[in-house]
Amino acid sequence: MYDQLSKKERISSMYHCTGYFSRLEELNSENDSSLFSFLKENSEEYKQFVSDQELPATYLEFIDVLKKWFSNGRLYQFLVYKKIGVNPVGTIFFYHLDIQKESIKISAFFDKESRKHLLVAESLMMSIAFARNIIGIEEILFSVYENNKVMKKIAKKLLVIREDITHSLVNKERKVEVYKMPSSISDNILAKLAILHR
Repeated sequence: MYDQLSKKERISSMYHCTGYFSRLEELNSENDSSLFSFLKENSEEYKQFVSDQELPATYLEFIDVLKKWFSNGRLYQFLVYKKIGVNPVGTIFFYHLDIQKESIKISAFFDKESRKHLLVAESLMMSIAFARNIIGIEEILFSVYENNKVMKKIAKKLLVIREDITHSLVNKERKVEVYKMPSSISDNILAKLAILHR
């Protein structure tokens, strides 16, 4: 819901969640420069694993692109931090909400060092909890580039269902695998998260 509320409303309504290893902070106009810096520092891998779209060169151009993303279906975005950390190590965002099917798509990107850490699993679990409990959806969909071994490994561990193989909208040569996480699997994840955070 980037930048749709007044500054005072945004600060009071921003979603924050802290786990044992990680912390989620909802994207807003106070921290969007951190997202820009994070994506610029990791631009090659971001392009390889998340989007073929070139990142803008300047912060002001990035803000324009960010507003377009949110105008075209992006709903929520989080910065992911180590529990005690000042710089983001990842980002998770939701897009393409389908109210009738009660489904939403999720996408995530973490820096190379963090991908080996439990904070990836925990922050994804907290995001799934957000999608189920705050947004109120039943199914979570995610698209993974064929070469993204980390996310494909996570998909295999979660026992999610591969629904389809499509192609990137930006680069038609790149194959994209589409996975579906039914509510039964996300219920199981929420139960595990509750045990972890006791």
